[in-house]
Amino acid sequence: MQTPDTQVRDGVTEQAVPDTDASCKWVLRRNCALSPMQLLAVYLSVSFVSLGIAIVWSVLGQWIILPYAILECLALGVAFVLYCRHAQDRECVSVGRSMVRIESFVGGATRIEELPRYGIRVHWESTQGKGLVSFRSGGKQAVVGRFVDLEHRRRFVSEFRQAVGYAPL
Repeated sequence: MQTPDTQVRDGVTEQAVPDTDASCKWVLRRNCALSPMQLLAVYLSVSFVSLGIAIVWSVLGQWIILPYAILECLALGVAFVLYCRHAQDRECVSVGRSMVRIESFVGGATRIEELPRYGIRVHWESTQGKGLVSFRSGGKQAVVGRFVDLEHRRRFVSEFRQAVGYAPL
């Protein structure tokens, strides 16, 4: 089986998929500094240091520090779980021979929309509000671009229009 050619550029991945119906694929994702496993390592090290200091003070007679250290570790754990829940959020846009497939992965939930390729309209208003990219075709509408900045959305729209045969911007 042939492996896909992949280019990754700051949150936007364009991938040619030779063995499927999709001719182009873009992955729009957050620019997260730490993966969930790296974040777990940071959490464990911070908790170890904090609880270690609290235990030393407890042994020296200042026991009141230990409950606050435990509370600190619990609060930090909750914050890290919420971060990890959305660290892998992304949107995938695939252009096939007859369909445009839009997959949204948000907080563990997956939403898939398919729009007819022919007659698809792409709208992007870069000067108003969030400037999200919307697709309309066959009475359906889908919106993407929540996880990348305006410059990457502009580049995505340009590449998408080129892939489906639009005139350049």
